[in-house]
Amino acid sequence: METVHVALPSDENYIVGLTATAGSMAYHASRDVVLSIHVLDGGIHDDTFDAFAKKIHRLHPHVEFSRIKVDEVLFANFPVWAGNRMTYARLMLSEALPDVKHIIYSDTDYLWLADIAELWAQRQDDVIFASTVDQGGTIEKEQVWAKSKGLELDPNKYFCAGLSFYNLELFRKEHIIEQVADFLKKYPDVLFADQTAMNHLLLGRVRIVDEKWQTLSMCLTPQNVGKPVAIHYAGDIPWTRGKFWAWTLSDASLLWYAMMDEINQVPLGTTLKSKLTLWQRFYKRALANLYKCEFTAKIFNAVLKVTGREAYISLFYQFSPCLHLNLSEAKRRVLCIID
Repeated sequence: METVHVALPSDENYIVGLTATAGSMAYHASRDVVLSIHVLDGGIHDDTFDAFAKKIHRLHPHVEFSRIKVDEVLFANFPVWAGNRMTYARLMLSEALPDVKHIIYSDTDYLWLADIAELWAQRQDDVIFASTVDQGGTIEKEQVWAKSKGLELDPNKYFCAGLSFYNLELFRKEHIIEQVADFLKKYPDVLFADQTAMNHLLLGRVRIVDEKWQTLSMCLTPQNVGKPVAIHYAGDIPWTRGKFWAWTLSDASLLWYAMMDEINQVPLGTTLKSKLTLWQRFYKRALANLYKCEFTAKIFNAVLKVTGREAYISLFYQFSPCLHLNLSEAKRRVLCIID
């Protein structure tokens, strides 16, 4: 039986994201493979990890785990990213797993509604790295930064490292991690940590895979949500939606909550109710639904302008894509994806 190697990062505070990512991945993975999940462990308590592993084992008959302890002190000289240096944990993979040739890395703000074994089948011994083209506004920022440094950048091949398919054998052979460290030392003002570094160091060598393997939640459409897709909730984390104006309870979020109910084996709606109060569910869903109708969207936009909150308009459009879902429909989509 073939083994699919996957790396997922987490600490104690991000265990919810790890559970959703690994659980959805296991649920939709082919049953004729072994899913070997290597957790980049930034400080998960043993009892927390055991509870997490038990849930994932229920979702796939052939799952195995390993824990790679991450000490951020190892990256003390690297630029801080999003308040910490946990993003650099993936740089440990080539040395931490000396017997593993290929591995798929996924951030843990993901929802896998596609069979990861299909992506695994695309590995190539002569390709050092594979990913998807970045879908957000990152590329424009990176172009400005690269130009200021006199560096070359291909916007059509700029990838988002939230989904990374590593050829660890070539990474070891070519000492790529050492090159990344040198790059970050030379350019401590990088915009997106090791992602920026690898986009420059691997320029012209990256294989671009289909965007279905990393579709931003803000870029979902009714068309692609009905097909196998891996959703990346970058900047749109469903379980931390405390900001009143910036975050709506979008259709994309309903997919995440429905999957978590299945993973935790609880009635539909339980996870949603545990994360948001009744009042939050009401107004956040109302805000999302406002943008499903062009007429109500225009009225609300006018209100925002009059009250001095015009800057929020783009955020509402960004985080409220209309997928025509309710919670029941979301459950049907995540548990039985239709080709």
